[in-house]
Amino acid sequence: MADGAVADIEREYLAQMRIAPERLAWSVLLLSFATFCVICAASTLFAHFFLFQSSLSLETTLQVGRGTVGITESATAPQAETQSRQLSRDTAIRTDSQDQWSQAVLSFRDPETGQESIVTAVLKNDTSVFLRRANRPRFSWSSTIYEISLQGLDGEIDIRVANDLPRPIELSITTVTGDEVLINRGGNYLIDGSSEGLSVVTRTGEAIIISADRALAYAIPGGQQATFNSASQELTRTPYMQNLLVNNQLQFSREAREQTVDPTGAYLPPFGWSCTNGPVSNLPVGNYFEDTAPDGRRSFRLVRGSGADTNGYTRCDQSFGDGLDVSTYDSLYLRSMFYVDSQSLNGCGQEGSECPMMFRIRYKFSPDGDRSQLIETEWVHGLYTVPLSPAQETAGWKRQCGTCLQPHIRILGQTWYVYESGNLFDVIPDERRPVVITQVEFFAEGHQYDVFVDDVSLLAWQRDGATSHE
Repeated sequence: MADGAVADIEREYLAQMRIAPERLAWSVLLLSFATFCVICAASTLFAHFFLFQSSLSLETTLQVGRGTVGITESATAPQAETQSRQLSRDTAIRTDSQDQWSQAVLSFRDPETGQESIVTAVLKNDTSVFLRRANRPRFSWSSTIYEISLQGLDGEIDIRVANDLPRPIELSITTVTGDEVLINRGGNYLIDGSSEGLSVVTRTGEAIIISADRALAYAIPGGQQATFNSASQELTRTPYMQNLLVNNQLQFSREAREQTVDPTGAYLPPFGWSCTNGPVSNLPVGNYFEDTAPDGRRSFRLVRGSGADTNGYTRCDQSFGDGLDVSTYDSLYLRSMFYVDSQSLNGCGQEGSECPMMFRIRYKFSPDGDRSQLIETEWVHGLYTVPLSPAQETAGWKRQCGTCLQPHIRILGQTWYVYESGNLFDVIPDERRPVVITQVEFFAEGHQYDVFVDDVSLLAWQRDGATSHE
């Protein structure tokens, strides 16, 4: 074929392939408009997510109440903590397994809403858990919720969720078996998880147990205890232990809030309790009143301030007249949650009788089973934060008082501590087993002390309590 003919064919092909200028312009315009729309939509979605749905981590603090706590953060070697530290997500926590009084406190706080912790979780001894995440909204106008996830719980954890939070909360605790406890309202909860199953006590509020396969869900309202067997998928409900004390949370009546002192000049105590300071000859005397703890929690404060260099005390009690019969109970526990901010004495003083937090139960027992011949005695136990010095140890300062059955417990100060006496029917010798309780008392004693108390309960349980299965 001649070269000219080839050139003609090429020109005709190129002419057919050429796009008209107006078509090319419209194509570019439409493509640009589509790109603009995509960018606008993506920007709007991103702005909406950032402003209304994005989250930041809650301020999470670990405080050691007693013992040593093992910490393993993501991509780091295990570490030992004996004081306090800030935690991030994906952190494993384990309390001391050798010390029955060991304890650690996880506090979750939203710095945008104030000082009070929205959730306080107390890990008892020999307890491990994995902090997966703890999130809060990036901005106060956001519609998202507080979200806290604790996974792999093996042990016991005592949880307090603050009431009247500014936004909904979803607290999820998953055990080693995969069963879940879901909490979305304020209250107080005790959760015990292991490879055998799950136990939930709802003191106040409401918890939901969800099986690992997500097929079963049970609501556990306030005042109930439930045990879920992971193998049989059976739930057993029992009434929670009966609290024998009035106003265990030490709340004040409206009159007490409006009027700091009564007409005689004495401070008004929480309703149901009687309180006193003394000795009156040792100045300054102690004080007691409702106040805000360092973490923002409203609680009951026992304080004796600077300048005191002799013995003083602040005591509160409930008395039962002819006595409270406890002979039919199988278990009897004293439980309290408190915060020792400071103490000036080392230990509990020279005689072991001046702890910044002490508990006393006055009761009657019958050594020979004859209830007409009851003998009165007492059980006393104390906790302190400042250890004895070597010189005081050498001088023989006591670690327990003369009537105490157990040595006092040293804990770390400036953190909440949950004290549980254990079953007093096991702690007290059988021949002195309580039959009738006449008084329950908690008090701070020493030179200078500053203590916040959130709860004092005397819990009793009978084996023949009602039980239901589901």
